[in-house]
Amino acid sequence: MIAVLSAVFRLLVPIFFGDAVNSVESTDFAAAEHFVVLILIVSGLSAIASFVVNYGSQYLSQRYAYELRKDVFHHLLNKKFRYFENQTSGNLLSRSTMDIEATRNFVLNVLSQLIPTIFLIAIAFYFLITLDVIYSLFFLVVVPVLIYLGITFQRKQRSHWRIIRDTYGTMNERLQENITGQRVVRGFLGEDREVDRFTETTDTYFQEYNLVARLRGKYNNLMPLLISAAATGVILYGGYTSLITGAQIGNLAAAVNIFNTMAFPVSFIGRLIVFSENAKAGIDRIDTIIDGQDEEAVSGEIKNPLTPPAEISAISFSRGSKVILNGMSFHIKKGEFVAITGTTGSGKSTLINMLPRLYDPDSGTISYNGVVYDKFTLPEIRERIAVVPQEISLLSGSIRENIAFGKGEFTDQEVIEAAKIAHIDDFIESLPDKYETIVGERGITLSGGQKQRVAIARAVIMKPEVLIFDDATSSLDAETELEIFNSIRSKLRSTSVIIISLKETGLMFADRVLIVDNGNLQEATDSRKDLIDSSRKDSLVGGG
Repeated sequence: MIAVLSAVFRLLVPIFFGDAVNSVESTDFAAAEHFVVLILIVSGLSAIASFVVNYGSQYLSQRYAYELRKDVFHHLLNKKFRYFENQTSGNLLSRSTMDIEATRNFVLNVLSQLIPTIFLIAIAFYFLITLDVIYSLFFLVVVPVLIYLGITFQRKQRSHWRIIRDTYGTMNERLQENITGQRVVRGFLGEDREVDRFTETTDTYFQEYNLVARLRGKYNNLMPLLISAAATGVILYGGYTSLITGAQIGNLAAAVNIFNTMAFPVSFIGRLIVFSENAKAGIDRIDTIIDGQDEEAVSGEIKNPLTPPAEISAISFSRGSKVILNGMSFHIKKGEFVAITGTTGSGKSTLINMLPRLYDPDSGTISYNGVVYDKFTLPEIRERIAVVPQEISLLSGSIRENIAFGKGEFTDQEVIEAAKIAHIDDFIESLPDKYETIVGERGITLSGGQKQRVAIARAVIMKPEVLIFDDATSSLDAETELEIFNSIRSKLRSTSVIIISLKETGLMFADRVLIVDNGNLQEATDSRKDLIDSSRKDSLVGGG
């Protein structure tokens, strides 16, 4: 409704201008003054209506982007673990930021420009008919030509916008890799090579944008040219009829002003087509996130939390044609420490990732206290299983926030107790800000061993039923590692612990040791000394 009023007020200005010219031509100056006042009034009303339309468009487009961002983030958190193995963080970041912004710009311009322009075209056509039917025919001829050019332009640039979007994701990926991996790049003198790679990507981005700019330049110049040609035709026709028939010159002045008023809105259709293709490319990429595929039900009530013993029965798992796990079976009792060892790439991490259902087996079952795992919701499983992964990921924030990251509210005393179990409390207390110390992105201000101990504290504060160390003590010395294991055994007596390690500390401390070899699992029967010697040999052969 406001858009209609805005269009009417804008087009009333040239109509009243024409009436004022007619009044002057007939020497009715009182009437001319009246139309001048009307012009001022409708100009003010047009400005108010335009403000309402623009403000409302901004609000609605920002609200749209706000809801879309939340939706994208929600779906990303619901994606299965395997989904992220085939995606790059840079690409996902560009979809969650630039692509959403592209769609927001399109929504904004549809609301603030396209809808008012449609009303403008319709109302302008009506006013031109009231002035002279021939004027409206000039207008009617131009509009279909503009629409045809817009469709042609849209088709030509579609493929370019898709490449631009994908290239932007690659640029993000390159940038992130070089920021997070700067030590590796500098340590191996890879600066020149990385600059060349980034330059190649940005060159593709530039070239594609340049092609779109050329297409845009052609179309954006054609539109005003056609409008001007139509206005010229109106002037020639109106001037001729005024001379021959003595028609009022004010009608001609009104028609020319209507064409001038329409020049920018109609020209904007060209830019809107650019926004539409840009947005379409973005929506296509966003759809791959919010399409509901590769997702798991991570929400739900926790009614039946799992308890050990945990039992894995004949599970198999493959990646393509490669068999990772081949009918593996084992169990772990309540409060038991079990170590799993084997060569690098033998499937140890994949095996333990089955327990919290980061992966689902191709066949076989997992049960907790005799209940098959698919009878539990994911929150019921993951609320009672804590994993300390190989690659420690700490969030930007304080040490306290990282330790207390798990679901639930933790007191300061619980945070301190968890830090003591992880043997990181003394270090934290030595810092100026203690537990409020900011660790930086990914814990960059901490050493490898410190990050591992913060991650261990983050896991033990949950008081889990099953605690998994996925080679999570590799940066710790044997003495500290042993102290942590002893603290867990004394403080978390009922917690079952699985240790994946090639280090002798874990193998010696465990109640039982399982060996993974070529997708198969067997319990160690050798003496601990022979087992450790074999593990050291595997470490050398397997690479760690």
